[in-house]
Amino acid sequence: MFAKYAAMVAGLALLAPLGAVQLDAQTLPAQQAQQQQQQVQRMQEQVQRLNDTMQRMTRIQDQAREMEQLMLRDMQQLRQQEGLQLQDQERLRQQENVRNMAHALAGAAGEMNQAMLGLREMAQNSEQALDREMERQMDRLRQHMQETCDQMEAGLRVMEQLRDRLNVS
Repeated sequence: MFAKYAAMVAGLALLAPLGAVQLDAQTLPAQQAQQQQQQVQRMQEQVQRLNDTMQRMTRIQDQAREMEQLMLRDMQQLRQQEGLQLQDQERLRQQENVRNMAHALAGAAGEMNQAMLGLREMAQNSEQALDREMERQMDRLRQHMQETCDQMEAGLRVMEQLRDRLNVS
């Protein structure tokens, strides 16, 4: 009886790994599908974050262009005044400098948007989405661009303060 029981346990022991292999063969495609779905979701999230940053950069560009136009208007009004004093001429030069800064900031924001278009295209590439290190590096670059947006917005606020000060003088 003991020999029969031992043979039955040994038979079960031999079948157990086969069941595990069969189970693994069934779960492997499901795991791969889940991993691909997660990769697609990460890629979509990264593209959305890039789109958000690009929209922010476009707003910065628009605000800088608007400031440039306001500065041109302010300068034109000052030039139309008769008998400009020396201090008015100096204020006009300072306004021109701030206008040039706004123009440069708008141009830089436009260039950054072009760079982010390329980054977004890379993020949408499914082959690169499979490379986790590439994904991390692209996200780091997006974070740097986000920080650049922060700095540009701060610079724009300072230029607005300068413009306001120059108009009070």
